[in-house]
Amino acid sequence: MSHRNFTTHPIVVRRLEVCRVVDVTPRMRRITLTGSQLREFERGGMRMPAFASTGFDDHVKLVFATNGDVESVLPVQRARGIDWLPCEGRETRDYTPRRFDAEAGELELDFVMHGDGPAASWAARAKPGDPLHTVGPKSSIVLPEDIDRVVLVGDETALPAIGRFFDERPTAVGADVVIAVGDEAARQEFALRDEDTLSWVTPEALIPAVQALAWAERPFVWAGAESRALLPLRRWLKREKRHPKSHTDITGYWHAEAEPEQVEDAAQGVGVEALLSPVPWFAVRAAVRVGLLESVERAPGTVAELAERLELQVDALGPLVDLLVGLGILGSGQAGDSVPGGPVGRLRLAELGELVLADDHVRAAFDDTVEARAIEALLYLPEQLRDGVDPFVRAHGSTAATLLESDHCDEHAESVIGLDFVASALCEIAEVRSAHRIAVTGPGARAVSAALEAQELVEADCEPEVALLASALGHRVDADARTVIRAVTAPRMVVVEEMPPRSTDPEEAEHALIAMATRGPRELAGLRALAEAEGWRQVSHTSLGWRYEALVFDRA
Repeated sequence: MSHRNFTTHPIVVRRLEVCRVVDVTPRMRRITLTGSQLREFERGGMRMPAFASTGFDDHVKLVFATNGDVESVLPVQRARGIDWLPCEGRETRDYTPRRFDAEAGELELDFVMHGDGPAASWAARAKPGDPLHTVGPKSSIVLPEDIDRVVLVGDETALPAIGRFFDERPTAVGADVVIAVGDEAARQEFALRDEDTLSWVTPEALIPAVQALAWAERPFVWAGAESRALLPLRRWLKREKRHPKSHTDITGYWHAEAEPEQVEDAAQGVGVEALLSPVPWFAVRAAVRVGLLESVERAPGTVAELAERLELQVDALGPLVDLLVGLGILGSGQAGDSVPGGPVGRLRLAELGELVLADDHVRAAFDDTVEARAIEALLYLPEQLRDGVDPFVRAHGSTAATLLESDHCDEHAESVIGLDFVASALCEIAEVRSAHRIAVTGPGARAVSAALEAQELVEADCEPEVALLASALGHRVDADARTVIRAVTAPRMVVVEEMPPRSTDPEEAEHALIAMATRGPRELAGLRALAEAEGWRQVSHTSLGWRYEALVFDRA
């Protein structure tokens, strides 16, 4: 099971108003927001909880509209979550609450005053009385108990989180802080103690300054800055320091626009999205699977040298390397040996290659994961469309459920992490709230059990009043899903599943197509039909948010 150091909050859309505007430095503007929706309020017959922010690096999402009509681009509010429906003209930006005072009813946000993005532009002209719509925070960090030091790394955009850390002190241990600024006017004062250290450095000196710190035995490392600037830190912590994921929190706060000379490794200037088109995706997957990127990272080499080092076919490696260089995964250096027609010189890891290795979420799309295998299974989409063939079984010889529940348990748990943020909405469902004994099963059981702490949770064979299937069916084909439903002995059943909506939005449609390759075609009506085929009758349906739906059934 993956280690998760955070606590969740109900995700609520709030309309707030500006009450103060103060320039903290010539480059940082602090805007104080207030409004009745920071307290409990009602929306659409639902009671929305008061605003909560307990972590020093919490994030609220600010919502803007290019046409000025913010109300038309807001997400749909659910009981304890939201759903972002596709719409044109929506722009969002994440900001850290610099201070939240529940008693005074004030929320402070700090804005770096450079650039012309929607948030910076709004802050530049903000005045008392102006409205601002916020969403979240969805969660707050909880520091591990066994740490003996905290390392805080950031650029100008991280100053609000770092300042809040020292104001609220979530741990008694000392902290080492390294902050990169390009202008000394950005420097701020923090509430430091004698055991803390603070270094202001130039952007290019950020990572060397972190590496030069006197490292404690069990530090917690937090970093927030421009995403590509943090790649060397990610790689160093993971590869050289072997720093545990449970003690690391690195977030790319923003993305710099690359200058022409910065994309010389990628002639087309492609981004990560381009890697997910068929041929590049298979090429990067092959490079990850055979260890090519790790080998180049350890020691640059020619195609011939890499082929010998990894025991690969040199003639086959050449065309693969050609494409990887063109995509900006690999870069070529000084002249050296190579296969005829291939890239000249010793190959090194380029920017996108660093990202694939350093970012676990990106790498998961190419590595030996069930998600990657589901993408491979789309090769048999024509057979699925024509004859109902299970593409995953056709491609890999077993169902996705078999793999997820055996060798990929951690991936299974991570796949339902969104349930953590909306599971508390189950407490609003009358049939769940009134139950005394509930049996919870499925990969989402941990999140649901935490949300239902007031109820008695029992084993499935202890005559529960309600059987709650927490994401227990979404990865199973219909026949296997019916077997799970058939085994339920309780008189009432609650099925909680993520149901990708029908949408022409490319990201949403892609998610739905991969889900279909994993378990077959299934919409909400199909899920209902599975239960009805096993003798159940639906009595209620609740949208929890983040595409999660809860269906309550009684025996027919």
